[in-house]
Amino acid sequence: MSKASSRKWLETAKLPSMIERMAARAPYDADEKRKLHHLTEAAIGGHPKARHNFACFEGQRGMVDRAAKHFIIAAKLGFDWSLESVKELYNAAALRGHQAAIDATKSPQREEAAETAILACNDKSFQLRR
Repeated sequence: MSKASSRKWLETAKLPSMIERMAARAPYDADEKRKLHHLTEAAIGGHPKARHNFACFEGQRGMVDRAAKHFIIAAKLGFDWSLESVKELYNAAALRGHQAAIDATKSPQREEAAETAILACNDKSFQLRR
């Protein structure tokens, strides 16, 4: 353990709550399993930043749905970064859904019909009736 990380461990021992200690220690653990353990325990205990960091961890693992749920919980606990993450996630999902719908409606027949309608509107014999 480096001198800086051991100093950080000592500083976290002064924190009043076990949850706060776990949340503060998690980034400084060299062992990934232990880091995840501290992060999970702090998130379960209600620490909003730990919940946000756990959501980031889940997102990196490809578990986007679980990450979104953890971001929502952290946002409900008042963590602003999580609220921004939720906005980004759902905005991206909405844009992907919109693009999929646009792509699904494209077809050669629709494009041909649209061109025919445009040509008919440009024809001099075509007049609007009032």
